[in-house]
Amino acid sequence: ITATQLKAIMPRCKHPEYLKNINDAMSEGSINACARKAAFIAQIAHESGELVYMEELATGQAYEGRKDLGNTQKGDGKRFTGRGPIQLTGRANYIAAGKALGLDLVNHPEKVKTPEVGFRTS
Repeated sequence: ITATQLKAIMPRCKHPEYLKNINDAMSEGSINACARKAAFIAQIAHESGELVYMEELATGQAYEGRKDLGNTQKGDGKRFTGRGPIQLTGRANYIAAGKALGLDLVNHPEKVKTPEVGFRTS
């Protein structure tokens, strides 16, 4: 997508520098059809408040002990809270995303809130 399109889609976005990360992630993820691009952009816009938030505002306490998210160890709720533009949440999802990208996101979950990693996990 172009900078003009990004501004039109997400007028609250204060990070036009994320455009390269968005386009790189779409290319890496084979998000290349118009409908796929629209769905991806709409989802990240919704989840991140138009790229305002790269980390969930809540503490993550609500995810503590959530086995459906793979949060089986004490502290997993806070440790694996929603991060990135799509709010990746839960130990199991951090493991899966890390494996897919060749990154250690279990020991470094904070990397998901960076544009370099967060858009790729999305």
